Amino acid sequence: MLKSLGFEVTVANSRSVPLISVSSQKSDRRDAQILARLVRVDPELLRPIRHRGEQAQTDLMRIKVRAALLG
Repeated sequence: MLKSLGFEVTVANSRSVPLISVSSQKSDRRDAQILARLVRVDPELLRPIRHRGEQAQTDLMRIKVRAALLG
């Protein structure tokens, strides 16, 4: 939705960002501040997640359902 409004959106893999995943001072506010600073410096530091398209998501769900029924 944000992309359709013209915003740049980066979805970070927080497990791949040591400043957040191993921090002893965990809080949503602090984590958000760290993410905002990192995305300004270099978005690739956040190991961005690329979401699958709708068709790929549907195909994956069919594979998983079939595997569950057969397994």
